[in-house]
Amino acid sequence: MSCTPERQANGKGELRDCRVLVVDDDRDCRFLLVKMLERVGAHVTLAEDGQEAVVTVWACESGRRKSDPDAPFDLILMDIQMPVMDGYEATRELRRRGHTMPIIAVTASGKPTVQAECLEAGCDAYVAKPFRMDALLSLLTATL
Repeated sequence: MSCTPERQANGKGELRDCRVLVVDDDRDCRFLLVKMLERVGAHVTLAEDGQEAVVTVWACESGRRKSDPDAPFDLILMDIQMPVMDGYEATRELRRRGHTMPIIAVTASGKPTVQAECLEAGCDAYVAKPFRMDALLSLLTATL
């Protein structure tokens, strides 16, 4: 399987065969992201908090080389404010373990410094909730 993000002439995009880990403690947000991402061809795995995300990534990648084209995730959408382990800590832990896949911070925080804090934690980009699918898709295709 190979992740092939595409921008089409009509401005719409696809994430054909891209493997995305969605990490969010809000069930409704997870549901919406799954529907949106699957509609554009992504394969989605879910985690409810940062600790579950770290465990999921580690379990899927144990025994595989990081350069393996069939590694389990091409991208992580990481909510920042979650119980157990927040998105900042989870991102730092994944980076500490050597994971280089893009991590996009997703948050409803209105705090003016949150974007800088996300990038400092190791996220590649940031998107604020609520977001439009076309804007999110544009960010994802640019990141991949």
